[in-house]
Amino acid sequence: MNISLTHPGIAKLIPRMLLVVLASTALHAQPVLEFKSIDASAWPRVEAKFLLTCRGQPVGIPDLRHVSATEDGLPILTDFSFFCPDPPDRFSISVALVFDASGSMVGGGNAGARAGGNAFIDMMDGRNDEAAIVWFGSIVNVAQGMTTYLDLLHNAVNLLPADGMTAMWDGAYAGLQEIIASGFGYRALILLTDGADNASTKTRGDVVTLALKNRIRVYTIGLGSGVNSTALLSLADTTDGRYFGVTNPGNLPSVYQAIYLDFWRPGPCQISYTSTCSGASHRTIQIAVSDVCDGSTSRTKI
Repeated sequence: MNISLTHPGIAKLIPRMLLVVLASTALHAQPVLEFKSIDASAWPRVEAKFLLTCRGQPVGIPDLRHVSATEDGLPILTDFSFFCPDPPDRFSISVALVFDASGSMVGGGNAGARAGGNAFIDMMDGRNDEAAIVWFGSIVNVAQGMTTYLDLLHNAVNLLPADGMTAMWDGAYAGLQEIIASGFGYRALILLTDGADNASTKTRGDVVTLALKNRIRVYTIGLGSGVNSTALLSLADTTDGRYFGVTNPGNLPSVYQAIYLDFWRPGPCQISYTSTCSGASHRTIQIAVSDVCDGSTSRTKI
């Protein structure tokens, strides 16, 4: 059945429909603030991370004039600092690709790791993007230091072994050290494993601490059912990376490609300050953002 827009009933509905659409558009355009973490482990120093989105997409905050914060209702003024990544354009990357090369990866796992690593390298620009190749079994090996030469990276990936135990945290830590020592662009680490750690001297906490200190995102990929997905997810979430659970090694190339594209997602903003409150065991922090993406917003967290 065809209904003309000049039909009296439809004509009466059009103003109401337009009003609903305009109201929905205005509401959707408002910024949304989400706390990511609050760290008071170095009390009285406090660090709070938050993410601001507009129309469902993360956005940056131009400068401190758009941000205010209070603790227990009082303005935060002491040693207050603010950091927020700019909305990302195309930038150079410095990435450590850290691969599980233990005995359990033999066969399909090893082939998938090679295919995934090569797919990532093929996404690199061949000029400024750089990467390092690190693998771990019972020991850790930096198979290729940080370089922009794609042929060297492909060669290192194609020689991935599959033998020994799983020194996963040692491998991740070595990858972070390679980034810190030689990386100059946007910095991230991609960790692939098909099992839980059973040979490291470092711990997950050591990896988290080093990554956070140097603002390095860690992406984790758990292949198969033998991984400690809780630890991998926690590592990724804490460092603003992402966790990917994969059952089929053949899907690894698409996962590595998705991670490359995710680099252009803005990281969380961060405020840090020295608390002057005393007495109570709880603090109420409020962060307010004004005049960003056509609106203002605030969130409170204890």
